[in-house]
Amino acid sequence: MPLRHLYSALERRFEADILDILSKNLRITQIGTVVNATLLLVVSYGTVKNEVLYGWYIAMLVVALTRFVWWRDFRVASVQTAPEIRAWTQRFVLGTLMNAVIWGVAGVVLFNDSVVHQTFLAFVLGGISAGAVSTLSVMRPLAMAFVAIALLPFSVKLVSVSSAEHYAMAAMLLMYCVVLVGTARNLSQALHNSLRLNQENLSQRRENEEIALRLQTILDNTADAILTLDPDGHILSSNHTAKKMFKCDEESALVGRYLHELIAEPERSSWRGYFSNRTLPSMVGHEQSVSMLRASGQAFQVSVILTAMAYGEQQLYTVVMRDLTEREKIERLKRDIVSVVSHELRTPLTSIKGALDLINSGTLDSSPEKQHDMLKIAQRNAHRLEKLINDILDVEKFESGAVQLEQSVFSLNRLVRDALDENEVYACNMQVNFHLEAAGREDIMVRADERRIMQVLTNLLSNAAKFSPPGRRVDVLVTRIGTAARVEVVDRGAGIPEEFQPRIFQKFSQAVTADDRKLYGTGLGLNISKAIIEKHAGNIGFRTGSGGSTFFFDLPVVNPS
Repeated sequence: MPLRHLYSALERRFEADILDILSKNLRITQIGTVVNATLLLVVSYGTVKNEVLYGWYIAMLVVALTRFVWWRDFRVASVQTAPEIRAWTQRFVLGTLMNAVIWGVAGVVLFNDSVVHQTFLAFVLGGISAGAVSTLSVMRPLAMAFVAIALLPFSVKLVSVSSAEHYAMAAMLLMYCVVLVGTARNLSQALHNSLRLNQENLSQRRENEEIALRLQTILDNTADAILTLDPDGHILSSNHTAKKMFKCDEESALVGRYLHELIAEPERSSWRGYFSNRTLPSMVGHEQSVSMLRASGQAFQVSVILTAMAYGEQQLYTVVMRDLTEREKIERLKRDIVSVVSHELRTPLTSIKGALDLINSGTLDSSPEKQHDMLKIAQRNAHRLEKLINDILDVEKFESGAVQLEQSVFSLNRLVRDALDENEVYACNMQVNFHLEAAGREDIMVRADERRIMQVLTNLLSNAAKFSPPGRRVDVLVTRIGTAARVEVVDRGAGIPEEFQPRIFQKFSQAVTADDRKLYGTGLGLNISKAIIEKHAGNIGFRTGSGGSTFFFDLPVVNPS
């Protein structure tokens, strides 16, 4: 029988729920079926032929066992899709109808002339039908079919006897059948109303959960930490940013604590008083800077804004906090940029202006040698200005992704030798010597932008010369490490101060020499070098100690084999 014929339009909405209810009731109904069949076997023994009685009983046991096996398989199966739900429901329906047929047959083949036996048989069939109505009313057509199949054959058998008592008993069974059908209808309506309410509640709960999840996702991805407080200052909830801000392992490390426990002294006492004296509403809407404590006890500044909200009849507060540490870093970086750029611009401009003023004023000795010296000063400082502007433009290009590499295959060893030659004059001025190690003579081919790699080499070599004591040597080494080519520049300076090391590749970062001389430079060279090497899918780094520093960079070789 196609399953759709047993489903009403309403029932098709709850197929999964109906299957769940049918499966839960199946075990108890089969136990009741076997018990009632056994009682009927005992009572009917000797009143009907043994082969008929045993044949019926065995058929009943086979159906019961089959349905029990299906129930066991369903318990371990993962039933999720609509076709799977319908297939299993069809099994349960088939088993129910087989059971109904067995009881309908019992009303015919186990019938005998004993009125007592007929009454007992009517009692058993009526009880079985009543139980079926209670367990199958979730699928009303199936419950009605069971009652009809189980009771009508026995009613027909009673009528065939043609006595007033049997007519009366048949009429009572038919009336009982009508009552059971009506009961099944009422139970079905009640069950479906319950299923509909449950489904609506479930849908509403899922919708609420989705809304809550979306809101929580929005809160967790905001840049600000958000806490919800009760009037006593207990933290009721927090977002993911708050966990990161306070460096807690879980958001639950904040929930349940008092807000003032997260505030450093002396402000902690004031905030404790706001809650204990119920003066917190006076703080609503006013932004202020507060010193907070991370989980490690480290203090940091945050900007705090407090807002009030009504949750039902309860007054709650929301605290929005923004970490001022990053803002202070940005402000400090801006000050550094303005300071460095203004100094680096003012110094060469002053020199150029002074040289040109002397030439144009006529006060300078009119000899060509003196004027030539002034022009050389102006030219040198003009080059200095040009380098600063080019460096700033390079930084902007790399950050915006506008740099286009002009790559070609070349010998890295040859480029290193060229870089040493081009920077030899600078090394002489700094009174140091460049030395190419013997291991760097093996030819290593790379594919890169030759001009940009020369820019990196020039920066590393000039830095090494700048920070090496006079009379010392700067070693340069070109080696191959697996599939990468490495260039190392080793100076003999005092090393990089530990507090400066985290900022070594940042913009406008400049160290000082061992004698505290801050040497000329824009503080952009290493930042640009890092951007160039990473643009080539390479790596740049350094090692440092009291005996000097080693800066190195790696590039992929053209032919790793």
